[in-house]
Amino acid sequence: MDDGILSLFIKPWAAAMVFSIETPDFRALLESAPDPYLILDRDFIIIGATDAYLRATMTRREGILGLSVFDVFPDNPDDRQADGAVRYLIHRVEDVTEFIRLKHQGVAQGRLTERMTTRPPGGKIIEAGEPEAVRRETDAPDNVRLKETLYRSAIETTSEGFLEGNQDGRIMDVNEALTKLTGYSREELLTMEIAMLDAVESPEQTTEHLKKILERGQDRFETLLRRKDGRTVPVEVSVSFRRDTGLLFGFIRDVTEHKRDAQIIADYVRQLESMMDETLIAVSHMVEKRDPYTAGHERRVAAIARDISREMGYEAQESKRLHYAGLVHDVGKIAIPSDILSKPGTLSPIEYALVKEHANEGYEILKDVRFPFPLAEIIRQHHERIDGSGYPRGLKDGEILPEAKILAVADVVESISSHRPYRPALGLGAAVAELRAQRGVLYDTAVVDAFIGMVTEKGYQISE
Repeated sequence: MDDGILSLFIKPWAAAMVFSIETPDFRALLESAPDPYLILDRDFIIIGATDAYLRATMTRREGILGLSVFDVFPDNPDDRQADGAVRYLIHRVEDVTEFIRLKHQGVAQGRLTERMTTRPPGGKIIEAGEPEAVRRETDAPDNVRLKETLYRSAIETTSEGFLEGNQDGRIMDVNEALTKLTGYSREELLTMEIAMLDAVESPEQTTEHLKKILERGQDRFETLLRRKDGRTVPVEVSVSFRRDTGLLFGFIRDVTEHKRDAQIIADYVRQLESMMDETLIAVSHMVEKRDPYTAGHERRVAAIARDISREMGYEAQESKRLHYAGLVHDVGKIAIPSDILSKPGTLSPIEYALVKEHANEGYEILKDVRFPFPLAEIIRQHHERIDGSGYPRGLKDGEILPEAKILAVADVVESISSHRPYRPALGLGAAVAELRAQRGVLYDTAVVDAFIGMVTEKGYQISE
């Protein structure tokens, strides 16, 4: 390769490899990059890796340093074409515009560009493992130019905006990508302060943020970048601070498309949730048509279960799932004869046995529907009791899902409080008395305590 530099960026499965000389400043620059990079010497030995690469591959830096890149991205043992192509390009080709291919659980492509093949006069390649005497040659004028050329090659070939700043927040260097992102020329940017590009933080806030970065040594955050034309662009900023040089390295990525895609996905998820909500409400109405004497029971149970879960500290999404479960917890009643459901007197043992089957029937109806939580199993368990006396399977405390324990209490509270064909409404006081008497016996202690606290301390009432 004589006395030249060759930076080769290859992206096999979003892992980029960079062939470079061994200089601490350049390695520190690359390791602060937000993309997954491997840093190699010209013998294909790994001498560095970005944190992004380590996160993406779930590896430790010390576990890959010193390995050959062909060990990390193995070729077919019977096919050395890729290995040979890379070695040819690295050691023989000066002006390269062709593609090379590597195999890594499939085919990946990398490209060498003329911009990435630079040959400064008298440049000396310093390889990992060379004697210290050779490394000291990097202090020679030619090698200072070499390092500068390599530095510029690196920052100009990255697709993210790059910014170098000092501890006072002044912009010291930028790449072409940042000029395109901001709309400012390089000359304009070099007269500005970093704070002038932030459309979210005030100059004072940026100063405080900068102090924290200098203390921590690095940061990653999202903000809005202010362009020259006044428009703002959502960006992700990955910044690191080198205490030995007093310089900040910042990589700035435009995340407009990412934000747009995320919004599209969020809207789609909301649409699906709305459809699921409407579908479950329709199922609830169907059950009410089947059992008109308990109209509104499922909606009230859904509301109580949701409120208990909130009181217990459940996340909003988890509480919503309790609401869904409550809406259809008695869907299995559509398999029970209507004259039994509406019977005003005491049920016979056979009739009661049929009614108890609604928990299993509900499970059978919903078990093949792909809900994002175990809805069918929650419904099957909502009549199980802590001491194992419940139905349909006689499960005990540790065998019952937490959601089913909440749904069980909500169901009992609504049933006791409301009117039934065989008796008038007994009220919320009677429900609380039942829970106190069977706390830790039939009903989960934490769920009972949460509900009683809602009633006695917050004046909770069942909503229609």
